[in-house]
Amino acid sequence: RVLLVASLASLAWLALAAAALWLIVGSSGAGALTLTEWAGVAGGVAAPLSAIWLIALVAARVWPGQQREMLARIEAAEERFALTARETRTQLESIDAVLAAVTARVEGLRKVFADEVEGFVTATDAAVHRTRTLAGALAEDRAAIDASAAALAESGDKARASFDSLASTLPEAEAQVNRIAGLLATSATDARTQLQETEDLLAAVWTRSEEAGAQAKAATESLTGVISAIAASAADAEGRLGTYAAALEASGDAALAKTGEALEATRVGVEAQTAALAAAISRTSLDLEDIGGRAIETIAGRITAIAEHVSELSRRIAEQDAGSRGFLDTVERGFSVLDAKLGNAANSSESVLASLSARIAQVRGEIDSLAAPLGTTRGAAKEIGDALGAVRAATEEALASLAEGVPSGAEKGLGAIDALRGSVANLSQDIDRVSERAAAINTPIAAGRRAIDELLDGLEDQRESLEAVVGKVRGEIETARGILSGVEQSAESTALSATTQLIDALGRVREVAAQTAGTVKSALEAVVDEAREALSKASRDAVRQSAIEPVETQIKALETAGARSADAVQAAAERLSRQLVSVAETAAAIETRVNEADAHLDAALRKDIGRQSELLVEALNSASIDIAKGLSAEVTETAWKQYLAGERGVFSRRAVQILANRDAKEVARRYSEDAEFRDGVRRYIHDFEAMLRRFNADRDGNALSMTLLSSDLGKLYVA
Repeated sequence: RVLLVASLASLAWLALAAAALWLIVGSSGAGALTLTEWAGVAGGVAAPLSAIWLIALVAARVWPGQQREMLARIEAAEERFALTARETRTQLESIDAVLAAVTARVEGLRKVFADEVEGFVTATDAAVHRTRTLAGALAEDRAAIDASAAALAESGDKARASFDSLASTLPEAEAQVNRIAGLLATSATDARTQLQETEDLLAAVWTRSEEAGAQAKAATESLTGVISAIAASAADAEGRLGTYAAALEASGDAALAKTGEALEATRVGVEAQTAALAAAISRTSLDLEDIGGRAIETIAGRITAIAEHVSELSRRIAEQDAGSRGFLDTVERGFSVLDAKLGNAANSSESVLASLSARIAQVRGEIDSLAAPLGTTRGAAKEIGDALGAVRAATEEALASLAEGVPSGAEKGLGAIDALRGSVANLSQDIDRVSERAAAINTPIAAGRRAIDELLDGLEDQRESLEAVVGKVRGEIETARGILSGVEQSAESTALSATTQLIDALGRVREVAAQTAGTVKSALEAVVDEAREALSKASRDAVRQSAIEPVETQIKALETAGARSADAVQAAAERLSRQLVSVAETAAAIETRVNEADAHLDAALRKDIGRQSELLVEALNSASIDIAKGLSAEVTETAWKQYLAGERGVFSRRAVQILANRDAKEVARRYSEDAEFRDGVRRYIHDFEAMLRRFNADRDGNALSMTLLSSDLGKLYVA
């Protein structure tokens, strides 16, 4: 009411002042008034207005109704603030419930995430355990493979030892061949000696024949002289003819006897030499058969030992469970050693065959050298026959000339001539017998030559068969080398295919070795007896059945086990990869959702904190009015203007100043006596502590709490 009256009075005065100013301006004009006069007019108009409003304010201040109305309005504002505070508390409680639900949800998500993480850790541990199990299994497999490789290396060493022993038998075979060559050389030497003796005998026969011819010639000359003497003296012819005829007959008989003895001795010697040569050839054949049999038995024993070693190797291979590249180097070194051994064996075989060929060529040369003395002997025998024929012809001519030259000889002379003719005929028969005996001697000599030629042909056939066998062995060695090179080239592929090709190469090498052994065996059996071919074939079949088929079975088992191991490892790796990807995706999704929830919660909390803080500050400011009013009965107009202008902390600062200037006992007494002051203080403290608790619940609550405590509201709370 006071303000309304002041307003009406102000309007009336302004109307009155405006009317007076109008009258003044209308009477004197606006230009007649100076600036000072206008200032006086303005001061005169404003002074009554100031007086009216000052009186009105003083009247309103001291007017009890206005005070009560102001207090009622303040109480209404306090009630509104209290209602707002209760609503704020309700909202805070609902927000706290929402926050609790959000917290529970977050805890649930955290538990789910923890469960998933635990499941992931469990799955990872299981995968690690499976991986370690697989690693252990692989380590065991590797150990088994190493053991198998060691066993294979040991078996390879045994096989190499067997091949070495087989190679060691080659020098024995070479020694036996050398023995054969020595026997042949001895036989050739004996034959040469015997032929030399035969030649000496034939030379003696030739000498004896020449002596007989000389004696016959001398007898003929003597006979010619006798006939001449007969022609000169018929009386002395008969006696001298008888003497000379007797001497001729005696000398002819002696010559024929000597010739027969020489021929008989020659025949006996030739027969003895032929028998000795046949015996030597028989002994050589028996020695060859014995040597070949022993060699075949030795090689058969070696092949049996090799078959046993191969069976042992198959049993060792059957014990291994997986294949690996670790033993390729050892096997390659073994193959290199085997290749070197085979090459050395081939070279030694070639050298042995070359030596045997040289020995055979030498024997043939020596036998060919025997052909010349035999031809000489045959020519000498022929010359002896020719000489005897010439002697016979000369004797007949001499007798014919004697018959023609002495037509009138005496009967005794004719009888002597007939007797001489008979003696010459007998001598001719003896010479024919000598020729027949020489022909008979030539026949066993030719037979011995044919036997020697047949022996040489047999040796040549054996040499050719051995050369064929060596060529075949060489070809098989080249095939094995090609197979080994193929194995070395294919070793760069995968472990499984390398193992398969290696085992195939082993099988082929075994087959090549078996075929080589069988071929050598067949060649040696061809020298002695072809009936041992069945034993060689049976040995090869036994080696094949005992070694190759079990090895192929074990290879298939190794391939299956390796495939299963590779599939298991691949499947485990794929499962582990899928689980890791799934866990990573789940963790990323959970992290995204947690970040979104945190961001949403932070935004809601900040918004709620701002709204609650605004309400609490408003409540604290309202409570500070009651506190300031309780501490001081006077409330300045300036403070109200500032409060109404929006400066809500003016009463808080005033209350702080009042508390700073007063004694604590007086404030305590006022707190205990004034119920309204006490309620205001309690409400202020409650609201301030609620705001502190709300700030402390936030991440940045400490900084906000310190800022709040350092403000006027905080100072009032502390006071």
